[in-house]
Amino acid sequence: AKLVLKSMALQMGDGRFLQDVSQCMSLTREEWQRRGEGVMIDDHIDVPGFIKDKTKLKPLLKNAKNLSFLGKLGLGKIGAARFVDFIRKAPLIIIILMDKQKKSPGENGKMWKLLSMGAFMENILLAATSLNIGTHIINTCLETRKDREKLREMFSIPDKYEPMCLIRAGYFHEPPDTHVRLRQTQFVHYERFKDSEGK
Repeated sequence: AKLVLKSMALQMGDGRFLQDVSQCMSLTREEWQRRGEGVMIDDHIDVPGFIKDKTKLKPLLKNAKNLSFLGKLGLGKIGAARFVDFIRKAPLIIIILMDKQKKSPGENGKMWKLLSMGAFMENILLAATSLNIGTHIINTCLETRKDREKLREMFSIPDKYEPMCLIRAGYFHEPPDTHVRLRQTQFVHYERFKDSEGK
């Protein structure tokens, strides 16, 4: 939890990171469902109650990199505190490791190895969902090599393994009422690839 707090606080001072994250955020539930992906701003920021129309924050999101000074002032710790509390209270944290010494055959072996790791993680998430167990991927403390090394040290992980993912898991008090998915037409192509304009 302390590592996540430190990592999130540093990220809040990184303008490029803030800009990248802001592109994934939706300001309203309607926007979130229309986009079919990303996160709700309310899941990451406690928007003050006096802001009734969150769409007014759109210009702020478009220029999120300029808010990095808040992180440099230490305000990133305030936003991170809620996530850290979730981690501390989690009944289970799963650390997914990749064996760096295990080789996959062929010129494209590294990609196959990463695809296998992705499939492995997806199987964990699907199995958990089928058992009414909620999951949350914790990627903050894996963003930099320094943080990955700190994680390795904390859990005595041998050098041959690379931490790939942390998953927080626990039973739902209440299952989420909504979720979003991209429309199939946004990523399925027949016969040949077509862009969003059908070309």
